[in-house]
Amino acid sequence: MSGTARPAAEKVAHDMPTVSCNTEVATPHATPQKSLNRVVMSIRLERLGEVLKRDLGEILQQNYQLSGTFITVTQVRLTPDLSIAKVYVSVFAPDRDPDTVFQHIDDHTAEIRYELASRIRHQVRRIPELHFYVDDSAAYVNRMEELFQKVREDRKQSNASSSSDDASGKAPDSPSEDRNELS
Repeated sequence: MSGTARPAAEKVAHDMPTVSCNTEVATPHATPQKSLNRVVMSIRLERLGEVLKRDLGEILQQNYQLSGTFITVTQVRLTPDLSIAKVYVSVFAPDRDPDTVFQHIDDHTAEIRYELASRIRHQVRRIPELHFYVDDSAAYVNRMEELFQKVREDRKQSNASSSSDDASGKAPDSPSEDRNELS
């Protein structure tokens, strides 16, 4: 063997074709990196939303809550670019019209945003624009509970009437009544 011969391992490594490590895919689906960014971004939106919820709740309760009312920030939703925050507020005002409380909040939105900025200025580059909305989820829950209660009462009445029909020896009118008797 002459001194010009290369070791076999070096020759194999040199003769191997180069492979490009391009991560872009020509399909319309998201690449793994982009989907990972979306997950990280959504987690960031959730965390920032919780921070805004906590801080706005404190600001509203300490400085903008009218006497005899109770204001709760129930949810904060941020746009993906963090430019707008939709703030859902629940107002308990037994002696006042809730619209006056919301008008008070809307009149002081710029001041509320300024106070929020002093609290979160190191966490975001730009303070989101605040949009306040009535959170009617409590009213929705109460309405659903009323409907469920009505259904329960209707079932009790139908069971009571079907049991009185059974006692009289009358045959059930429909197959659905047969199923009610089995349960």
